[in-house]
Amino acid sequence: MKKAVIFDCENSLPLLRFRVQNITLDAVRIQRFNQTVHWRDNEAVHPGYLHTLAFPLQIKLMLHQQFPFSVIGLVHLYNHIEQYKVVLASDRIDITCEFGEITKSDIGWKFLIASHFYVNGVRVLSAQHQYLKRNMSAIRTKLIEYTESTSLLSDQQQWALNSNLGRLYANCSGDYNPIHLYPLTAKLFGFKGHIVHGMWLKSRVISALFENNKNIVGKPFKCEVTFKKPLYLPNNVGFYQQAQQGYAKELNFAVKSAKHNLPVEHMTGRLTHT
Repeated sequence: MKKAVIFDCENSLPLLRFRVQNITLDAVRIQRFNQTVHWRDNEAVHPGYLHTLAFPLQIKLMLHQQFPFSVIGLVHLYNHIEQYKVVLASDRIDITCEFGEITKSDIGWKFLIASHFYVNGVRVLSAQHQYLKRNMSAIRTKLIEYTESTSLLSDQQQWALNSNLGRLYANCSGDYNPIHLYPLTAKLFGFKGHIVHGMWLKSRVISALFENNKNIVGKPFKCEVTFKKPLYLPNNVGFYQQAQQGYAKELNFAVKSAKHNLPVEHMTGRLTHT
């Protein structure tokens, strides 16, 4: 584990960029991923699958000796992707990852990692992940200051999430963070049980949005989400999408569960398309 680092708020993260080129996509792994996130398109690669290809580069960035924090204890707050062009399983992918902006808040340090994906030199998708390094003296402070109203979200699906979901997603994504695998390993890091991967949840939502809104298929789109309360496994959740009339360019959504008959919000977001 890295030693504590005194980090001046005027400093920036190291100017590092990692790149991997000419990645051949693994058809078997894609199939496992599609089954795990309920993606039914056999030709287009799920945007969430591309994240799994960039994940090792993100870890490499955060393990670099110039990175001031330990990877352990980081909280995923926000994710934004913009897909410019559909990626096919036959495409070969180039990926770059680099640090973005870092800011100080009352609850700790928030920083960005940006990933870009290219096919034949053309950028096909960009992604931004915001992480939080918590200030332990403010650990009881609410993690998400921004909350949008989801009272107008009405269309609903129920999803039953099994206890082994984290292990299934780890097998096809490469993300074996112990907080997602077993209750015991999650408790070692301060959770009362193991929790869903945030990017599994976003990927599952994208699958549902494409299934419910056929006019999105094949078009450029943006999708941003804010991760809120941890989603413990096993669980039953509701996927809510704002009811639309006619052709809508913006789709708002949320994922919620219930505790003591009260709603618990785990993720909110929006998808916009042309």
